[in-house]
Amino acid sequence: MNAIETNAIDSAIEKYGGKQEALLSILHEIQRAQGSISEEAAAYVSRKLELPVSQVFSAASFYKAFSLEPRGTHHIRVCTGTSCYLHNSEKIFERLGRELNITGEGITEDQQFSVEKVRCMGCCNAGPVMTIDEQLYEGIGVDKIPALPKQEIVGEMTHKKATDIIKKYREEK
Repeated sequence: MNAIETNAIDSAIEKYGGKQEALLSILHEIQRAQGSISEEAAAYVSRKLELPVSQVFSAASFYKAFSLEPRGTHHIRVCTGTSCYLHNSEKIFERLGRELNITGEGITEDQQFSVEKVRCMGCCNAGPVMTIDEQLYEGIGVDKIPALPKQEIVGEMTHKKATDIIKKYREEK
């Protein structure tokens, strides 16, 4: 772990007064800053908070908000809970994988995008739903995910561009 990562973790711990009961909040801060909870980060938090490393890993692996694997700069989550699944969310997930050249859940080669399935986002009446970063999109259709050339999706993609593309295709639905 480098000094920048250590400083970010120290800042998160300090922000919450070094309290053990703030573990989840501290992990959220680390996730936001680093994109995932690395083994080294978990061990460092364990030492700083005087908690068993198993407790830190247990929390980090239990909640879907945390990732032990690196995520892309832009993280896409597709709901595959019952309601969304019945509205073809699995096909949406597969289409995104094809567009981004990702097999299953994973990250693009250039680490710009990652895609994962989640069981429920709590928007069952608006499904199928997905998020790009933290922006929620409702009523997504597989036919509304653009068949864009790879350079448009991966090349110069920004959060704003990604959300604009999804909005455009959603409006055409």
